[in-house]
Amino acid sequence: MTRYEKARARLSIRNRAILPSCFAAIAIGAGTAHPAHAQTCQQYVGANACSAAFFGRLRENRAKRRAIRRWERKVRSRYGCLFQRFEVARDVRWDCRVNGCCTLVARPCSVPGYLCS
Repeated sequence: MTRYEKARARLSIRNRAILPSCFAAIAIGAGTAHPAHAQTCQQYVGANACSAAFFGRLRENRAKRRAIRRWERKVRSRYGCLFQRFEVARDVRWDCRVNGCCTLVARPCSVPGYLCS
């Protein structure tokens, strides 16, 4: 047996000993996730806003920012501060018109580990 074959045999023996323990650690770690940390989502919430800015892109961006703020206020009043963050909302749909009005519809979701302020 050559030196290369001996080294390869030693490696395969080490891998046989290490890999099952790694898989067991991953399986145990995956099974311990607490359900309280899972992200939960509520029903769809909609908000709309308009902007009177002169330029089209500026008008649309300002209307979107206003719609997001209104959406967050509406979600906070309905579901509480755990669901108010727009960044973690799911199924976000926008409908922006040429007249500078945007409608936002999204599902608010809670943030695991987020503390209300």
